[in-house]
This record gives sequence, structure tokens and C-alpha cells, in this order.
Amino acid sequence: MKIDLASFIARLQKGDMDAIVSCPILWFSGQANQSVFFSRLLRCSPLFKACVLDASLFEPAAARAQLATTFLGKQQFFWLSSLDECNAAALRSWTDLLESYCGPNRVAFFARAGAFKKPPAEWMEVVIPDKKEFTLVRQLAHLFAMPLDDEKIRLLEESLATQQTLSLDAATLLIDYASLAGESLPEFLDSCMCEVIIPDTPFFELATSFFARDIHRFLGIWRNLATWYGPQFWIALWSEQLFRAYFYVLARHKGLFAEAKRISWRLPFSFTQRDWKLYDPGSLRRAHRNLMILDHELKNGASEFGLDLFLVHFMKSQRGAIASARQ
Repeated sequence: MKIDLASFIARLQKGDMDAIVSCPILWFSGQANQSVFFSRLLRCSPLFKACVLDASLFEPAAARAQLATTFLGKQQFFWLSSLDECNAAALRSWTDLLESYCGPNRVAFFARAGAFKKPPAEWMEVVIPDKKEFTLVRQLAHLFAMPLDDEKIRLLEESLATQQTLSLDAATLLIDYASLAGESLPEFLDSCMCEVIIPDTPFFELATSFFARDIHRFLGIWRNLATWYGPQFWIALWSEQLFRAYFYVLARHKGLFAEAKRISWRLPFSFTQRDWKLYDPGSLRRAHRNLMILDHELKNGASEFGLDLFLVHFMKSQRGAIASARQ
């Protein structure tokens, strides 16, 4: 069975659980994992009182026995997290396990659209939209017990008029802020919207090409995005990326996989799976230090072109090393 997310939420709100509970596998499919949304969903509905299994840390062979066992005959619900972060071999093992799984418990997870070409008929696939849907924002607000009135919805629609997409994570955060802002919502949207809504797809493409040191691709995206925000925004953003990348690479080199996973949030998928091997922690630490020097210079009247020079220098500095490493 395949349904869209709006229909799925409508069933939750109406208490129409029979079809959901009867499915051994609940697959949320989409273009990108929405960790903030799923975290909230697991807390807000009695249906999702889940035991969480981290697919990137938990072996499929060990999970098989746990998934096949009930507690005093009572069906359990398992949320399989981080499936999209597994390497190819682990993902194949998890795919084989899930496609052959038929109970007695229920398993839910996010996997990218198309990850399962022919999912079994007993599965329920919930399709996450990749377009902006304000009807869904209303539904989420009610589901999270934070309903928004028509005026707040109108203000959100006006503020997001130029956005082509609205991720579930961003919608979840907006609901939180809109509920807290009260009558100050217009001022909040005018001054702080860029801190909440980041164009996820362009940003991750930008960060992916940055760490891959693909200059031509990077500059093509950067040319369109650079003027959206001021230099201090970009300094903060690249500082966070380099900070997380440094500790991720450091942890992976030391074999501390759990610690690496915790710091990997907002890093590009390609970096955590592949490109991190092309870096040593020292180069990332030096890049972060140089960015902080640039921040100081910008605050003391230096040209904003310094940021462009920093980004290009970072990508050019190791292009030769990357080329040789990939051969």
C-alpha cells in the first residue's frame, strides 16, 4: 500500500489505526531524511512508542533475532534509524532482512525513494512530499498539539512565497516558532526567517561540492546563493561545517564510530560516506582557524571578497591530493 504523508497523518488524527498496525513494515520514502520531524512524530503519537535501532551501528544479523521476538506475546514497534547512512554492503544486508520480514513486530524507517524497487504488498509506503504544502503544515501543527490560526498560516505563506520547497524539518521548526512568537510573529519572520529556513537542497549540494573540492560545480551553485545572506551568515555556516568535519574525521581515524555519528548532523552524505577519507584533521583545523581570522578581518573593514578567496583556496589546496587518492 502506498499513501501520501497527508493521508497518513489524517489517519493518525482520526484514530484509523487498523491498516497501519496490520503492516509489518512502514516505509517513509522521500528525497532526504527529516530527522527533526521523525523525532517529533515518535514522541507525539502513542502509535510510535518505539524501540530505536541504529542501522549504522547495529548489525542486521543481530537485529533479526530481536525483531522476531515479542515481549510476553505483545507486538513491539521498532524505529530503524540511520538506514540511509549505511554503506553499500550494510544497506544490502538490511534490505534483504526487511524484504523478507513478515512479523511478528512492526518496523518503521526512512529510506530514499526508490530504495526498494518492488516492496512487498504487505508494506505501507508513506511518501514524503518534495514540494511546499501548507495544508500539511496545518496538519502537522494539530498533530503536534500546536495548532496555528488562519492569520499565522497566512503570514507563513507570505514569508515563504519565494520558496519552492519546504522540508518537514523546516515546517516543524516554523510551527514551534510561530506558536512561541504570538503577536510578534511578523517581526520574527522579517528578521529571523533566514536562521530557520535554509534552502536544504542547494545548501547540501554546495557543501557536497565544497568538501569534494569540485570547484566548477561549487562556483555554479555559490554564484546563485552567495547574495541570499550576508557574509556573517556564511562565516557561521562554513565554521560549523569545518568544525563538524574536523571532529568527524578525527573520530573516524580513531575508530570512534558512535562519536562520529553524533557530530555528523548537517554534514553532506558523500562526506560522511566517502570524502572524509581525503582529509586529515590538521588541514580542517587550519582551515577553521583561517576562517576565524577572516571573520575578525571582516569585522574590521576588510573586503567581503575575502570569503570567496578563502573558499576557492580551500578547494584548490588539496585538489592534487584528491586526484591521486581516487586513482
